[in-house]
Amino acid sequence: MKLVSSHTMRSLLDRFGALAAMICALHCALVPLALAAIPALTLALYQFNSPLHDVAQWMLLSHSFERIFAALSLSLCAMSLLIGWRQHGQLWAFLPWSLALILLGLGTLTSLAFVPIWHALFLVSGGTAVGVAHLLNLRLARLEPKIAQPRAQGPVIATVKPGL
Repeated sequence: MKLVSSHTMRSLLDRFGALAAMICALHCALVPLALAAIPALTLALYQFNSPLHDVAQWMLLSHSFERIFAALSLSLCAMSLLIGWRQHGQLWAFLPWSLALILLGLGTLTSLAFVPIWHALFLVSGGTAVGVAHLLNLRLARLEPKIAQPRAQGPVIATVKPGL
């Protein structure tokens, strides 16, 4: 017994992915503004001997957190796009995903990741492209006819060859 249809699951994946990608892009755009508060936050966590101090420093100073988040975001998007492609048969949604793959790769894996302006630009635009891919996948699933639906056919007529 299926509790949730594949269409509903794919739709939920796309909606969650689009929301997460847009929040990620907004986060990347607002981080330069929040940099002024980071020293105070880190000092407060350190002063109160918070166990979150080490986690906060790792998230702020390590590029591995961004790499992990970008890989998870791209993987979730690819899985959702593949499920959507099986339903609507259109490859258009893979174009912004491909752009996101390139942009997030440039922003996290190359030496440009250590230049703050390029790093922010690549991550914001890559996160936005992931969100656009999810939204396009949702739109295509709503507009395109489903491939897996059986065609309406007339009754099947059996013929018998004489002499057999």
